[in-house]
Amino acid sequence: MLLAFLLTACSALSLTPEPLPTLFELPTLTSLPPTATPQPIADATTDPAETEEALPADPAPAPAEAAFVCEEGDGTLVEGTYPSAIAGQDVSYRVYLPPCYETSGKRYPVLYMMHGLGQGMNYTQWDDMGLDEAAAEGYASGALPPFIIVMPDGAVFLPNGTVVHGMNYFSPSNSYEYMILNELMPAIEAEYCTWEAPEGRAIGGLSRGGFWAYEIAFRHPELFSAVGGHSAYFYESPEIPPANNPLNLATDAEGIEGLRLYFDHGSGDYPEVQQAMGIITARLDERGLAPTYVVNAVGGHNEDYWAAHTGDYLSFYAAEWPNDINLLPPCSRP
Repeated sequence: MLLAFLLTACSALSLTPEPLPTLFELPTLTSLPPTATPQPIADATTDPAETEEALPADPAPAPAEAAFVCEEGDGTLVEGTYPSAIAGQDVSYRVYLPPCYETSGKRYPVLYMMHGLGQGMNYTQWDDMGLDEAAAEGYASGALPPFIIVMPDGAVFLPNGTVVHGMNYFSPSNSYEYMILNELMPAIEAEYCTWEAPEGRAIGGLSRGGFWAYEIAFRHPELFSAVGGHSAYFYESPEIPPANNPLNLATDAEGIEGLRLYFDHGSGDYPEVQQAMGIITARLDERGLAPTYVVNAVGGHNEDYWAAHTGDYLSFYAAEWPNDINLLPPCSRP
């Protein structure tokens, strides 16, 4: 694994999301240049050579800024925590930083990828399945652009193993959605040079993480450009308010027309996963949203399946991000 662990210390964050900074501002024309003083026209007796010598020389053109060329081959894996008022403790995450992140002076697109809910599934799961290696290999081959991947934890445990907070909480101010949007994302965007605009963000997850990726993206489509669910576990339950269930949101969520949508599972996945995914994609089709829905011939609801398709997932999320580092926004704020 590409391990270069760094524990970040995040300051206490407001639970009210700050407005996103404006990356670009058009200059405002505040005044016109003074009118030039008319010059007398030379009479017919004036020597043309003297007139030419009297004219000022044209200024030399400004040298063009040299394009940045990244010569690094590997990215960096960073581990850190962010303070969570909801969880009552710091919550862990891992971040993959692309080659030349430290030297390019650019803001990078960011992909938030959530793990599943089950024994041994935590913020290390995507790293363990080689997601960061797939990103580095894709960049080295030219198949993928450079981007950041954030892999957050989805459950908080007491020492006795009891879950005190995580992917089963839905109340407005005590939910996994709230942790991601109001605690994790502000911490990441304060710590790293991320492209803080909808077109620079994507979100996805596997199994229960896929449920939450769609719950968050469908309820806040103004924040993301793409969302994916890999063997996403959608289901109906009295514990899930209709306003939080992606199965309902597929029908009535507003503003999701601009999102690119991806679903996949293997032919050997759980029947309930395949049935629910058929329902949600059919509802999106009825709205004319045409999600990408992939059923792979081999694969079950397991890490072997997800690890085999990390390259497919990254290709989807990064499809509209620039391969040329020089086209990314500058890290310095205007």
